Amino acid sequence: SSLVKKAGEHISIMPGSGINLDNVQIIAQRSGAAEIHMSARNLIAGKMNYKQHLVTMGGIATIPDYELLVPDDKLIKEIIKVFA
Repeated sequence: SSLVKKAGEHISIMPGSGINLDNVQIIAQRSGAAEIHMSARNLIAGKMNYKQHLVTMGGIATIPDYELLVPDDKLIKEIIKVFA
């Protein structure tokens, strides 16, 4: 809140990291921020036909090889409502 006030009209302070629909309203209220930074993505199945389950992306098993993170239109619309 104090950082947002101190920045005034010079720069925009955007809270981010871990912001979701459950906490965005309280973060916006407590910080006084007019903008936020969030991924607002959803994991969907990819369209890859051939799948090799013995090989992982970059050798890291936690990176999903056959799924994609895409913007979630419904979530974004709900977040916009919080700021309306």
